[in-house]
Amino acid sequence: MKRTLTAILLALLCITPRLFGQSFFPGIVLLTGGVEFGGAAVALDDPSPTAINSGVAMFRNLPMALEVGIAERMGIGIQYRIDKYLNHTDSVRAKGNDYNLMFNYHFVVTHQTNSFIGFRTGLSDFSFEKSRTGETFEKKGGNLQLVAGVNMMFRHRLGLQLTFGANSFLYPNGKLVNPLSPTPIPYGVTIVGIDLGMGLLFVL
Repeated sequence: MKRTLTAILLALLCITPRLFGQSFFPGIVLLTGGVEFGGAAVALDDPSPTAINSGVAMFRNLPMALEVGIAERMGIGIQYRIDKYLNHTDSVRAKGNDYNLMFNYHFVVTHQTNSFIGFRTGLSDFSFEKSRTGETFEKKGGNLQLVAGVNMMFRHRLGLQLTFGANSFLYPNGKLVNPLSPTPIPYGVTIVGIDLGMGLLFVL
């Protein structure tokens, strides 16, 4: 009887750290949602001789993601992100949506925290309207995000996520539409920037 109780106790001691003693493990499901703020350099492919083909924009993103642990330190998932941009002259209203697959490698895992690096990549749709001229641009393209962050648990199933990211968005070979002209203008947009993010983390 004593041997049986000892065996059960040892088994529980081995299982408990995997189930409750680590903040990331195979089979865990994490749901995150938050906000990101950042800045970006913008390059425009505009054939107009009077066009300004570079600029700077600030942006606010609302990311939501679902991650599943597939190995002791690796997770995969999906991400949806709503983007809103504001340029330095406030003359362009721009927005976008990102639909991404994601991968994270959790290189430090403790009872209450885990630090990770990873990437998100997928498709984006982007549009803007020039408030002064009424010209519009809409294009689908690709995006790539390189991310580093930390998850900090302050309840059994609730935590805080902090992130730093580098982003690139490519929208080539689009058309700029002028309401006063029947002929669209060939146009392209490239956005490269960095952001800081914070959000809530839920263990499902």
